[in-house]
Amino acid sequence: MLKLSNKNNIKVISIESLSQYVEELENRNDQDYLIFRGQKDDKPLLPKIARKFDIRKDYLTRGNGIQELEKELINDFKKQSVNLYKVKPTNEWEWLSLAQHHGLRTRLLDWTENPLAALWFAIKEPIDEGQYAVVWVLEYDKKDQVGADELEKTPYRIKKTRIYFPNHITTRITAQNAVFTVHGYINTNDKSHFLTLERNSTHKKKLTKFTIPADKAGDIRYNLDRCGNNYSSLFADLDGLCKHLNWDSAEVLDEKNK
Repeated sequence: MLKLSNKNNIKVISIESLSQYVEELENRNDQDYLIFRGQKDDKPLLPKIARKFDIRKDYLTRGNGIQELEKELINDFKKQSVNLYKVKPTNEWEWLSLAQHHGLRTRLLDWTENPLAALWFAIKEPIDEGQYAVVWVLEYDKKDQVGADELEKTPYRIKKTRIYFPNHITTRITAQNAVFTVHGYINTNDKSHFLTLERNSTHKKKLTKFTIPADKAGDIRYNLDRCGNNYSSLFADLDGLCKHLNWDSAEVLDEKNK
């Protein structure tokens, strides 16, 4: 089922099975230039640093409060993570990638080149009855990517939202085929904010949104696991393995109790 969202005129397609999802992607003619993002909730495409959350009031009273918070977070991360990483980042882009993949609030937003991984991230947890998960698909041009010259500069001065393909400095980045959108920050006298992707005039016309109803998610999740998309494969560490084993055993118990 296809429709247009009322707010931003973005194409919306309702997905009821894994085979339908794959078929919809096969019908596109721009396969080489797509990235994907799975979300449990239909929330704006904003990086974590830009989302509403409780922060100290002194940050809010400054003109560049969020930017200052961002820099303080990454500086503290650098100081306190010295004994915790295997490969030391060599520039600010790599520091942001590492911090983002371990949950720090940054201006990066997670995407993947793997459409099945994105679908799994959208529905890896149960969805409330009557609700739906989403997978965003973004078509991009090579000119949208962070260029070699930009990689030599600081990412904190980005004004236009860009697409960043990181070096594989962690196993999670590799396992998840990770890509990031790097969100630009607008700072003027009347408004200061990070750019929301689905309201960005450059990118919103290149977005498609797949919705997955709660009552279809279980079957799709099961079939994704059969295709090798699960906690164990996408996190590629002991935590991921144990989460997968817990999920797998719960699936077996649920089947026996039917």
